[in-house]
Amino acid sequence: MGMRVRTLVMVGAVAVLAAGCQSEQYLVPPAQRAVLTPALQSYQQSADLHNTALSQDLDQAIRAEEVVVSQDPAYAPGFEKLGGLFWHAGQFQAALQAFKKACQAASGNAGDWVAMAQAEARLGHSAQASAAFRHALALNPGSWMAWDGLGLLAVSGQAWQKAWSDAERALTAGGQQAPTLDLMGRVLYGQGDANDALTYFTDAEEIESTWWQSYYDAGRAELALGNRRSALKDLNRATALNPGAGQAWQLAQAVKGGQ
Repeated sequence: MGMRVRTLVMVGAVAVLAAGCQSEQYLVPPAQRAVLTPALQSYQQSADLHNTALSQDLDQAIRAEEVVVSQDPAYAPGFEKLGGLFWHAGQFQAALQAFKKACQAASGNAGDWVAMAQAEARLGHSAQASAAFRHALALNPGSWMAWDGLGLLAVSGQAWQKAWSDAERALTAGGQQAPTLDLMGRVLYGQGDANDALTYFTDAEEIESTWWQSYYDAGRAELALGNRRSALKDLNRATALNPGAGQAWQLAQAVKGGQ
């Protein structure tokens, strides 16, 4: 599938909503919570209070932005912000509707079409997501996020050759972005090449060290290679960066249980 890409250059934060960044509900099983020490219970209480405050802040921001767009239904930036707020609140259907309205208000904005496509993909609407990504590319052929999105859809359908081709186009359009390298790693991992896949996941970590997805994927690759200690380290890092990554937490618990 071509030469492996090694990255030596650090780039800025990656602005993605759903390039593999699924937000899952994070629930510690009651049996696990019951064995918390008093000190850890204190930390848990603090975390719960902080989470409540964040949720309240999001709700207030959503209400405020809804007032803005109600006064000007043609204000695309308002719907963009509203969609992002709904997304971070885990209200993906509402996010989709907001992004759709942004596209209606500014139909020539490729970024809005990418956001709408990501929301469609998050809700499992593969055909609609694909169509929206392609519309974004018709508006802006250099949208690496749209190529990434198509690649992720191909991965979900195990269309490995197409996924790799889309990833290469994303690489050409946007350079060495963490989601693109992670996508290439997922293609290789899906084909059973955990060793080369790990190279890409590690590169993605180097580019965007605060993105949980590449640590989760690296943990899966490490586990496939039999490196349980390294896998657990990556999975714990993924969970620390995104407590909502339930699949990372669950896999970490399975690794701990097997030690």
